[in-house]
Amino acid sequence: QGLHTADTSLMMSDKLATGYQIKVIPLEFVGAADMAEIIKPIAQKNAILKIDAARNILFVAGTQDELERILDLVDTFDVNYIAGMSFGLYPLENTEVGSTIADIENIFNKGDKSPLTGMLRFIAIKHLNAILVVSPQRAYLKEAEKWVRRLDQQNGAIGEGGVIVYRVQY
Repeated sequence: QGLHTADTSLMMSDKLATGYQIKVIPLEFVGAADMAEIIKPIAQKNAILKIDAARNILFVAGTQDELERILDLVDTFDVNYIAGMSFGLYPLENTEVGSTIADIENIFNKGDKSPLTGMLRFIAIKHLNAILVVSPQRAYLKEAEKWVRRLDQQNGAIGEGGVIVYRVQY
């Protein structure tokens, strides 16, 4: 049996030593279990990957090349997706959030046809009957607010959408 000796350390430096080693990687923004699922497909059969979900820590062991690939993935996925974003919360008074959010998604995120596709994210906050708009550009929030207000016009009771149907016999 071969005996492996390993250096164990936190990922504080960018320089990895040569040889087989163990690294402790504290995660900030992504759960350890989720990150492990991302790493598993690229990890070599000799690499060891363990998680501490309670402390959100990954323990990885492998060669310098294996660890560099793993660290590249961690750097790519363990990021704060909302850093630098602008937010707007728009309560609805006359319409239901589910139907309004579907309409506004059709306006702004219509596949590749709109230049704004992907620049605005709309999240339904059902218990507030409100729409949370997230965008990297603050200026887009004003345009989104304008459309939310247009779609929330008084046209009947909440959830009716302003359409009144009269059933007639003749």
